Amino acid sequence: MATRPLPVVSTQRELAEALEDRSDRDLDRAAEDFGVDRLLELVFAEVQRRFLPDRTRGVHATIGWDIGGRRRRAHWSLLVADGTCRVTPGAPDAPDLTLRFALPDFLRFMAGTLDGMYAYLTGKLLLDGDLVLSESMAGWFRQGD
Repeated sequence: MATRPLPVVSTQRELAEALEDRSDRDLDRAAEDFGVDRLLELVFAEVQRRFLPDRTRGVHATIGWDIGGRRRRAHWSLLVADGTCRVTPGAPDAPDLTLRFALPDFLRFMAGTLDGMYAYLTGKLLLDGDLVLSESMAGWFRQGD
């Protein structure tokens, strides 16, 4: 059976619809066909766009994202510094917090169809570092479309 291609999406809702009714295996294959690096660039560009500077005045944090695909892991860094946010590919040197996801779960999390607490409690999200920081992160970004 052929893998349905991932469309280019521009909203969280469209991403959720594109992921609907797909197995992890299908998502991994579709992401590879689309281009994992290209897909992650689009997702993290949306993270940057949704950043709410007024919610991070006085916050200084380095967040690492460790995303496991079928063939390799991808690493991204998010640096928050007093109302600014910079997202770059690559693992940070000394993260305050690292979030680890399998690629399909990461995409569902970013689409808003996988709750962060549920993901953590079921082992779909592994956290390393400042757990209090992980609780405050959701407030740093606009939710929904």
